Amino acid sequence: MEKYKFTSQRVKKKRIITEGIESAAHSRIILFAIAALNLISSLVVIYRFGNNGFNMVILLYSLILIGLGFYSYKEPFSALLVGFILMVFIYVLMGIINPITLLGGLLLKIIFVSSFIYGLVKIKRAENVNAE
Repeated sequence: MEKYKFTSQRVKKKRIITEGIESAAHSRIILFAIAALNLISSLVVIYRFGNNGFNMVILLYSLILIGLGFYSYKEPFSALLVGFILMVFIYVLMGIINPITLLGGLLLKIIFVSSFIYGLVKIKRAENVNAE
């Protein structure tokens, strides 16, 4: 009976770690997607309408997200947490500047935020199990 319980716990821990790795990969893809969309849109706006401060902030934000995406290969939880906090900060900042921007792409924003939260929870669980 003890052997069965030990094997069961080991399989469960392995599954949690595997889910954490998969969630980190999915969250990383979302991070790169957000960075790519913002980078392309800010470059197009800068090219068509000239440089202004807000577009440079979004360009810098995109580059930071790309850097965090690469850093997430080494430290997935902290890199993705910083990316999530930065993303929410930018959404709030854009909402303060122009509240209509919060409604633009609302479904995508909800999907991105919920995916990040789900991924962060799974990654943290996997790190806790791995630390045992």
